Amino acid sequence: MLQVDRPTYSRLLELLESHPEVRLTETTSPAGTLTFEQCGRRRVLRYGQETLGGLIEIEDNNPLVCADDVSIPNAAATLLWVALGPLFRAGLILEPPVFQTNAPEAPLPPELEVEGAFEVEEGGSVYAGQAMAVVPTLDDWGDIDLLYEEAYGRSFYVRRIQDGDWHPSLVSNRPFAAYRIRLTPDDHRSLLTVQVMADKEGKCGACQVVHTLNVMAGFEECLGIPDSW
Repeated sequence: MLQVDRPTYSRLLELLESHPEVRLTETTSPAGTLTFEQCGRRRVLRYGQETLGGLIEIEDNNPLVCADDVSIPNAAATLLWVALGPLFRAGLILEPPVFQTNAPEAPLPPELEVEGAFEVEEGGSVYAGQAMAVVPTLDDWGDIDLLYEEAYGRSFYVRRIQDGDWHPSLVSNRPFAAYRIRLTPDDHRSLLTVQVMADKEGKCGACQVVHTLNVMAGFEECLGIPDSW
């Protein structure tokens, strides 16, 4: 049983209270952190508006299992990584991409050199974003699909929803992010637009924290994460 200090984040606390492999201690973790004891080691998971860790679906999980101090991306950075992570990893982004989101204004991954724009939008449980990146014009555009399939095809918490209405209800009260891709081809360079959205308590919030905790602790990835709420 994993000994976890009680978090200050109320939704995260609710999830951990029902997690089958977690026992909450009387100690309270500092705001924006989740501290736990495992095999005699004190380990820290950092989350919140200022954090800029990597997306778990893009990173190698092995370092997470060994690390004593891990950060996950804030909500805006999470959406951006979902949208462009596979392109960035493949080295296909030719110039600084543009990203627009209604997630709270926060740092974005400096390695993407993105030009970000934040839109103030009150209410609602879903954060959405749109990323536009210039990429080389490929002989076979199926190669782009393969990059995203390689990154997310086996993922619990990132899903491609290419067809049908693009509506917040697709991810509202759900633990996963959704994305879809649109291509505007040209002779040498083409524009790839990726729309992405996630519930602020799902992939953009407490569910991503629990997912990362599960990987760090060596649990099943979906343990303690509800399919909906």
